[in-house]
Amino acid sequence: MDTNDNKFYDRIALWGPSGSGKDWLVKAFAQELIFFNIEYPDFKFTLEDEDGDPVDPEKPDSDPSKNIETFNRTFKRKPADRRPDKAHIISCSFKHDITIWNNAGADTIAWLVDPEVFESAYSAISGSGFIILLLDPTYLENSISKKEINTNSLHEDNASIVIAEVKNKAYPAIAVEESFSKIEYARTVKNLFQRLADEESNVYHIAVCITKVDKMMYSMKDPEFLLKVLFGKSMTKTLELFKDNSKFVIEVFATTAAGYIKKGGKKASNEIDGELLDDDNWNPINAAAPFFWIFEQKEKMEMKKKSMENRLMGSDFKHYIEYPKRD
Repeated sequence: MDTNDNKFYDRIALWGPSGSGKDWLVKAFAQELIFFNIEYPDFKFTLEDEDGDPVDPEKPDSDPSKNIETFNRTFKRKPADRRPDKAHIISCSFKHDITIWNNAGADTIAWLVDPEVFESAYSAISGSGFIILLLDPTYLENSISKKEINTNSLHEDNASIVIAEVKNKAYPAIAVEESFSKIEYARTVKNLFQRLADEESNVYHIAVCITKVDKMMYSMKDPEFLLKVLFGKSMTKTLELFKDNSKFVIEVFATTAAGYIKKGGKKASNEIDGELLDDDNWNPINAAAPFFWIFEQKEKMEMKKKSMENRLMGSDFKHYIEYPKRD
């Protein structure tokens, strides 16, 4: 497997319902790099656009994606020291030319029901070696008594088809639901994994991001526990099932693209109605984590390939410095 020649591993697709935070995560990644460049002075983290210009952090807004968007980015980490040691030279020897695929939330779910009608979303997600799966706890219903919808087939009755005015396209009802029950959410995620498992491709690396943790006020230190608390046993069992599948590498993250502010002497979310409350104190937490994990996976795959070709390269793993994590 050649991670340089195989574009499969140069593509990152975002999956999640409308409003789950896909746009926010991409923009918050660039913003959080400011934090890492200040707090981790051993490295310089850079993110450039397709023209080679630095990507300036862009304030997110409440407008959802209506069509598929692609972002071509080049990411590097460089040693800050002019005379770096072997570990920093090895760890900074990689350049990541990536394409981030972002689609309307309804489309990312609709292709699970009808991959032919929603072929662009299907191709973007199934053709990406790395997928960031966004789970939004604010999307959950308080009750699981809601009528269940079959996501495996596209019904013809009006109750199961909704015309989305923004695109004038027929959607399966589950794709335009305003909320999910915990069971419905887990079943939709399971459907996604099952679809990907049937693809004739290499291994999929899935970064599962619990978004909007700032709205929940839970600790972010144990994402696996947080997943169970917020999304229930069905979601946990679904991910455990596919973690045992050699087709997937799965990691769970707790994220907040908005971050926190002090309000009335207490910690509060820095977002309301899809807008930042305090632009000057925008401090995302772990928005960079899934991207760092992706880059680390790519780098380790490349080192493994080199070590198989040349045994002398095996020592690279011993000197390799992993990406930093927020405390």
